[in-house]
Amino acid sequence: MAGYLSESDFVMVEEGFSTADLLEELTLGASQATTGEVAAFFVADLGAIVRKHFCFLKRLPRVRPFYAVKCNSSPGVLKVLAELGLGFSCANKAEMELVQHIGVPASKIIYSSPCKQIAQIKYAAKNGVRLLSFDNEMELEKVVKSHPSAKMVLCIATNDSHSLSHLSFKFGASLKSCRHLLENAKKSQVDVVGVSFHIGSDCPDPKAYSQSIADARLVFEMGAELGHRMQILDLGGGFPGVEGAKVRFEEISSVINSALDLYFPEGCGVDILAKLGRYYVTSAFTLAVSIISKKEVFLDQPGREGRCQRKTVPPRRPSCTTSTMACMEASTQSCLTTPALPPCCRRNFVDGPQVQKAVLNIISSSRTVSPNDHVWLF
Repeated sequence: MAGYLSESDFVMVEEGFSTADLLEELTLGASQATTGEVAAFFVADLGAIVRKHFCFLKRLPRVRPFYAVKCNSSPGVLKVLAELGLGFSCANKAEMELVQHIGVPASKIIYSSPCKQIAQIKYAAKNGVRLLSFDNEMELEKVVKSHPSAKMVLCIATNDSHSLSHLSFKFGASLKSCRHLLENAKKSQVDVVGVSFHIGSDCPDPKAYSQSIADARLVFEMGAELGHRMQILDLGGGFPGVEGAKVRFEEISSVINSALDLYFPEGCGVDILAKLGRYYVTSAFTLAVSIISKKEVFLDQPGREGRCQRKTVPPRRPSCTTSTMACMEASTQSCLTTPALPPCCRRNFVDGPQVQKAVLNIISSSRTVSPNDHVWLF
C-alpha cells in the first residue's frame, strides 16, 4: 500500500456485510430513535470502485486512468483511488489542493480545465503541476505569462452530437485551427506534448472514439512537423458507470483498442490516458432519505373545486429502496450529516487491510458534519 489509507480512517466489518445490510440496520436504528432529527446519508461501496478499476485495467490495458475529481471529491473515494495508483484530473485550485493534501504528487495531477484563472495557473506553477490543457490562443497566452515551463495538451473538438453532454459546443479546438495553435505555441516556446478529447457523456455510438483517435493522430503529425514532442494521448471520459447503459463498456473498450492498434500501435512511445468520473463512482453510492409525506392523486375523482383530492398517509420507515424523488426535508444540513453508527453495525477489526481485496468491508468512523461525510462500505 502507498500509504494514502490508514486503519485510523476506517472501521472494518466482516466479509459478506453488504450495502443493503448496512442500510437496513442504519434505517432501523433511525426509525427507533426518540430524539433528534433523522438525517439523510450516503452509503458508499468502495469495493465497487475497486472492482471497476480492475475491470478497466483488464479491458483497456494500455490506458492509464486519471480520476476526474469534480465528479465526486469525497475523501474516501480519493484515498482509495490514490492507493490504486490513479492520477487525478483537476479543474481548479481547490481540487489540486485537495488531492495534494492527501499526498498525491504533482506528477500525477493534470490541470485539465481549458478555461483557467491566471491566479490558479500561478498556483499550479508554484506547486509543481506542469501538465495543463488548452484549446485557444487566449489560454495559451495566459500560460506563457504565468507558467512558461508548463507542458501543454491541446484539446480538440469531437463529434458528440449523439452524447448526453455536448462538450464540443464549449470546449475543444477544431482540426482547422490546430496547426495555427501549434505554431503559436512553438513561437512562444511552449511545449505541446499531446492531444486530448472528450466525446461527452452517455454517447450511444462507440465509433465516436475511433474517429476522435484518428483526428488525434492527424494533430500528432502536425505537432511533430513543427517540432513539438508529442507523447500523450488523452481519451477523456464518457464511459458508462452503471449496468444497462445504452452501450456497454466492453463494446466501447473493444472499439478503442482497435483504434489504438491502428493509429497508436504498441511501442510508438505514446502515453495513453483517460479521465474517468462517473465510471468509477455512479454505481458505488446509495442515498438514504427520510420520507416525511406521501400524496396519492386520483385523476378521475376531482374535488368540489375541480381539483384532485389529496390523501396523506403517515410516513413509512426509510429503506434501501427509498427514492431520491420522495419528499425530503428542505434543510441542506440534514443531507450532509452522517448519523452515528449503531453498535449493531460494528464488526471485528481485521488485521492488514489490502485495498486489492474487494472482500474486505470498511466503514468510515468519521462523525464530522461536512459535505464529504458518508458511510463507507468496502
